[in-house]
Amino acid sequence: MSNYWPALVLGLLAGAATLIYLQRRQEKAERRRRFEAVWSDREEARWLISGAAENKPGGQALLRKATQQQSITLDLRRAGWNHPKAQAIYITASLVSPLLGAALGLIWSMFSGHDIKAALVSAFIGFGIGYLLPPRIVRWRAGKRQKAISEEMLPILHLLRMLFDAGLSLEHSLRVITEQGRELAPEMTQEIALALARINSGQERTDAIEEMAAPLQVAELDDTVAILKQATRYGGSLRESLVRLIALIEERKLTNTREYVNKLSAKMTMVMIIFMFPALMIFLAGPGFLSLTRALGKVS
Repeated sequence: MSNYWPALVLGLLAGAATLIYLQRRQEKAERRRRFEAVWSDREEARWLISGAAENKPGGQALLRKATQQQSITLDLRRAGWNHPKAQAIYITASLVSPLLGAALGLIWSMFSGHDIKAALVSAFIGFGIGYLLPPRIVRWRAGKRQKAISEEMLPILHLLRMLFDAGLSLEHSLRVITEQGRELAPEMTQEIALALARINSGQERTDAIEEMAAPLQVAELDDTVAILKQATRYGGSLRESLVRLIALIEERKLTNTREYVNKLSAKMTMVMIIFMFPALMIFLAGPGFLSLTRALGKVS
């Protein structure tokens, strides 16, 4: 077995290079979108633009690395893992999990009695799974949390409307929701607490709320922030705006529910055709078919 170790190492290196190439191709569209977002904001990306102007290959590499890092940070932010150690844990897991997957695949092949080719294939598959697993977990968690925040926005809006009717200000209403609404909307109260921490540090209220909602990309939250921002800066009836927004969100959820039911009906029709229709045909046509078979048997 020791004679096969060079071939095993070469196979692992080739597998690692192949997976890195495939991962980069898969994330090409995402990086391009990040590029466009960074280049569109000239003020925030001035240092990147100057680096690209001085040395184009190096500047483009720096910009690509920065946008890729921004993508990872944004995914962790959407997943709710925005504490300082989250990024370090993610990087450590991204480095360790491919090696761990390759080692587990190799150990499994060795204990199963497979030859060296099967061991290399198992190690390659384990390396690939370990390489692709951490970002998939983060994105899955981010999508799940975005959906949870979208579901929590409706009760949050009802609470805001009730608190405004009671005469509380925007900041006081957010504090009450953070203190007493954790069981009703745990994800949203966590985000509101971050916004309140920025407000306590001296940031303007609408800017803090807007920075809270921008990376999450939840439509209901973006609409709410736009209404709060407009009412804070330009005045107007905030209660009426919230009532109209609540009605709009409820109508949107009703439309989504109807669409889901329609899709579910089509899926259930296919299930009935595949599984229930043959049984129904046997139950209904089976006795007649048996009687016809017996009659033909007697005639012959």
